[in-house]
Amino acid sequence: MKYTDITYLFTYLLTHILTYLLTHLLTHSLTYLLTHSLTHSLTHSLTHSLTHSLTHSLTHLLTPWSRVLLDKLTGSQLVKKFPAFYGTRKFITAFTSARHLSLF
Repeated sequence: MKYTDITYLFTYLLTHILTYLLTHLLTHSLTYLLTHSLTHSLTHSLTHSLTHSLTHSLTHLLTPWSRVLLDKLTGSQLVKKFPAFYGTRKFITAFTSARHLSLF
């Protein structure tokens, strides 16, 4: 084998190996970065959208329920007579039974 043949073979192998490695590394890196970026973006946007939607929906669903509860509590005899029997046995009995009030 001549010196030029060895040089040619070495250059060919080195070029082939470097091309393969760079192609593989770039493909892997770009795939990883794109996948990671897309996953992160989609997860963030979906989480934000769902949280916003659920909060908005629950607020509108629970507002009428809260109004009914407030009306029942402020309209009940317990609240109207509150200062008169606060701390008495009658208050403690009324307070513990108040949690059994029906909203409907």
